[in-house]
Amino acid sequence: MKKTEGKIALNGIFNSLELFVQRNANVFTLLVYASTIILLFVMHWVFPYRVDDYIYLNVIGSDRPVQSISDIVESQYVHYFIHGGRTVGHSLEQLLLFIGKPQSCVMMSLAFVSLVVLMMTISGKKDVFHFMEYVGLLYFLNPEFKETICWYDGNANYMWTMIFVLIALIPWISTNTTKMNTLFWRILFIPISFVAGWTNENIAPTVLLLMIYVYLKENIKEHEHNYWRIVYLVMMACGTSLLLLAPGNYVRIEDHSQPLWMELAYRGHGQVNAWCNWLLPVFLLLFISVRFLKSKRMDLSISSKLLGYGGVISVLVMAISPNYPSRATFGSLCLLMIAFVVNVDLIVDSNETWSRIRHGSDILLWIGFMGTVISMVVLQYVRNMGVYIPGPEW
Repeated sequence: MKKTEGKIALNGIFNSLELFVQRNANVFTLLVYASTIILLFVMHWVFPYRVDDYIYLNVIGSDRPVQSISDIVESQYVHYFIHGGRTVGHSLEQLLLFIGKPQSCVMMSLAFVSLVVLMMTISGKKDVFHFMEYVGLLYFLNPEFKETICWYDGNANYMWTMIFVLIALIPWISTNTTKMNTLFWRILFIPISFVAGWTNENIAPTVLLLMIYVYLKENIKEHEHNYWRIVYLVMMACGTSLLLLAPGNYVRIEDHSQPLWMELAYRGHGQVNAWCNWLLPVFLLLFISVRFLKSKRMDLSISSKLLGYGGVISVLVMAISPNYPSRATFGSLCLLMIAFVVNVDLIVDSNETWSRIRHGSDILLWIGFMGTVISMVVLQYVRNMGVYIPGPEW
């Protein structure tokens, strides 16, 4: 009897919530998006520069501050030969630091929302509940939210570059590309594919492999050549080559050379951390969703399979890298997260009760994100005022 009453009460809550959202859909959506952007803006405003940000405020190799776009070009030319091939990410960072606050705060806030919208586009659902779900998951499943979102260097190298990667993936795996089958978009995907290849050492090669797989599979199945995709592949490969073959990569490797056993131990440590710590929650969620679908004899979508495999590959390829910090899992997290959400869509779309529970959970996720970030912002603001508060700065 009590279980029945509890179920009726729960259904009543979700019915009331669903009715409210339906009656005020536009207002509710505007409120969620606007509140998210405003909070992100304030967050970026109060968080100070740190560590590498001070390096990129200047032209690389000198003490001269960046004062123009030409200074950024000069700086990245030097950077490419002495430090590494992440020219896209570090150029974006220097641009953001050059324009300064509050303009950079606006750009980074809008970029975060753009990333979420792109994730929704690839998964095929763009309603406000999916927006809240992705925002909440990007916070609670991210092992380094501050280093990938708040920190200028991490924001540019991981969040911004992932935007280009997801755009480049749209013509390959998105379930809703009808509006992008125009000549304008086909041409636009060419430079975007090149830029996406010139982003990060784990994500760019992984996405290139996914593109090659999709092309070969469709070519064998349909016996047709999609020449636009060939161009995208070539441009992606060119960008990835510039990333991986940068002379600065090898200079940095020599600077951090260690005995072989230490390098193997460190790389093994990175893999253990990635699988058993940093990305463990999203791996578990994805595994549970896959097992549930199989138990119900429901087929996984192609996009879910590709992104899931992509997330796994992007972790494994970092075994080659001499350095694997937790923030470098951001791209892997995004791929795995989209795969998980696509699976959840398949599970709940056929069940009205589950769909309502999911909507309620999405709202709770978003409220949790807003509440914890507000707390984080207030703490940082008080510290900026000179008040000592024990605990880690980041």
